[in-house]
Amino acid sequence: MTNGTLRFAALMAALLIAFGTAGGVLAQTARINSIIPADRVFYPGEDVKLRLVLMFERPLQLEKPEVRYEVSEVESGTVVARGAAPFNPTVAAGGWAELRPDFPRDSTPRWYRVDLSFWNGDQAIPFIGAESPGARISFGVLPDGSEAYEWSVEQVEPVDPSRKVMAFYYPWYGNPSVTNQWVHWPEGGHNPDAYDEHGLPDVGATHHPALGPYDSNDPRVIKQHLAWAEAAGIDVLIATWWGQGEFSDRALRPLLDAAAETNVRISLYYETVPGGREDGALKDFRYILSRYGEHPGLFKHEGEPVIFVYGRAMSQIPRIAWQRVIQTIKSEYGVKLIADSLDGSWADIFDGLHMYNPVGPVVGGSDMRRIYDSFVWAAESRGKVSSVTVIPGYDDSNIGRTAPIIAPREDGALYDELWELAIESRPEWILITSFNEWHEGSEIEPSVEYGDQYLRSTASWAAKFKAASERTLWIERSSMPAVVSPGTEHSITIDVVRRDGEGSIGMHWDLPSGWTTEGQETGDGEERSIVARLFVPDDAALGEQALQLTLSWQGFDLKLPAAVTVVERAPFEGAGVWVDLGAENRAHGLDQRDQADGVTAPANVDGIEARQTAPGVSSSKYMYFDVADRFLFDASGVEVEIGIEYLDKSLGTFRVQYDSSNPWAGPLDGAYTDAPAIRMLGTGEWKTAVVKIPDARFANRQNGGADFRLAVGSNDLTVRRVWVRIPGETLD
Repeated sequence: MTNGTLRFAALMAALLIAFGTAGGVLAQTARINSIIPADRVFYPGEDVKLRLVLMFERPLQLEKPEVRYEVSEVESGTVVARGAAPFNPTVAAGGWAELRPDFPRDSTPRWYRVDLSFWNGDQAIPFIGAESPGARISFGVLPDGSEAYEWSVEQVEPVDPSRKVMAFYYPWYGNPSVTNQWVHWPEGGHNPDAYDEHGLPDVGATHHPALGPYDSNDPRVIKQHLAWAEAAGIDVLIATWWGQGEFSDRALRPLLDAAAETNVRISLYYETVPGGREDGALKDFRYILSRYGEHPGLFKHEGEPVIFVYGRAMSQIPRIAWQRVIQTIKSEYGVKLIADSLDGSWADIFDGLHMYNPVGPVVGGSDMRRIYDSFVWAAESRGKVSSVTVIPGYDDSNIGRTAPIIAPREDGALYDELWELAIESRPEWILITSFNEWHEGSEIEPSVEYGDQYLRSTASWAAKFKAASERTLWIERSSMPAVVSPGTEHSITIDVVRRDGEGSIGMHWDLPSGWTTEGQETGDGEERSIVARLFVPDDAALGEQALQLTLSWQGFDLKLPAAVTVVERAPFEGAGVWVDLGAENRAHGLDQRDQADGVTAPANVDGIEARQTAPGVSSSKYMYFDVADRFLFDASGVEVEIGIEYLDKSLGTFRVQYDSSNPWAGPLDGAYTDAPAIRMLGTGEWKTAVVKIPDARFANRQNGGADFRLAVGSNDLTVRRVWVRIPGETLD
């Protein structure tokens, strides 16, 4: 066979494939051109019907065209409906079909997947498109009727009327069906017009909203969000606000108008200062208060509108500038401004404190009980509004961040634990991060993955919070040993403030077998101290032991649980904590924590295990450490010593940067205060540096909830042990 004959045969084979075998007709394909409704969500009372506009590659003769479909739940994969819908040609190469699947309805929001096929009589015509080789779409259905809210909060009469449940809210989403463009849903390079294998839209989020990629200006969405919030016992939605005339500002008016028709009120979250200028903040507050300050949908505390100020905005202008801004704006308008800071001194100029997101302390293993208690006391001791924040979980790994953070939801266990601790701290307000921050996976809004699980949980906890007894006892400072040895005794000091009344504070100890305490209450009036001695028996088992002190006053129980590590001997004199570093760290009340800018790697130097700094996201290298909160947390200037056993292998310096009680001592209100530099001479020997810290605060304010870090610069540092001790306090 000649080359020409071969080429002719190949051409004929290609033509046969192109034309097919049925009467020489070209192979045909169909494409979904559009879907109505575009958001693919059906609200209560709406008929479930999907209208598909189909287009073909070219005109064809249709005999008995129809679209066949199979509907299954996205979550379980269970098939709930099958059927066929006639196809209605409207042009030579296209037309429409309307699907009306008949499937069970209940009180749970659900998301369904529809697998489609197109038939012309007995001939199947395949679909093409970006979704899949066939056609797979999805849609959501919200439940009808009041049975959807059988879990809703009835009007609980709060023990204290000022108690509120609030949730951070994001009216920054746009959908082309309303806003003519996608806004925020493409975060991280995603394309909401594309779909995954389940037919779900590709959005910049960890989970998928039950309402689909909605538009914050859609009246149906606003109404549904407010209904969900009210049913869950949420009193206030704190709406993000990014500037005059910006998307979130334009979405605020319809949100306020709709909220005025419900029991939910709207507050604002002030995110950024224009140009980082003092006058920019003033102009923004004047705009907000003149435009929205008298709106009936706006939340007011003690008759004044409330604005929360995010930590980023607080850092954009100096503290003295904030003081001037607040004095000026309060001379012109009635307003309450709530600062996002763990530093209680901000409550001296703001009207209260809040923490936007506790994910750092949560993933860092901080004692959230102590953080909440300290936060409440910092505000209430100054006569300001107290609040604490809970999260259901956190996951920002789907939006392209270089160092994603994940706090697993643990099937609701994390949310439950934080709510319980938040209620025990008895703030005026409990804040939820968040109602709908989908990018960071912290939402409680119903999702394809979780349904309304977190709304139901919120409703239950909100009712408990509002009905809980009043708080009568506060902790100013407490110190319990983190590390002990058999046969030793240790001092315990707890400074408390109690409500007026006669009698002694009740004390109840839960101790390991054989352990004993002796203690007494000292002081007069409201300020008291519990001074006790803890006796560790000679035969105390090595390892971690649990103990708890419960203080009771006027019907309120304040629990102070602690975990104490029993070791044979500490590597220093006095009471303190330490960590031995290596491939697996051995922590004794002191944790070393890797961060994005503080990466370390295991090292072995002549058989001695250690850890060495490694490249991170910044040009400088750091090594972060966190002191056990039960040993020292949010102190008011305690003197400590920090010891570092390091390998002196090269010329250079490093220093300790610590969380100071002096807000002017270092960046971020003293959170990164410099201690004197430590010189390295390159001797190749292991050395010990002892750094005296006169004003330790250690309130978990550094990255990842750490209390101090070793700042190395561009060099490397190898460390085998770090310890922290309080001079003057002894182990025995």
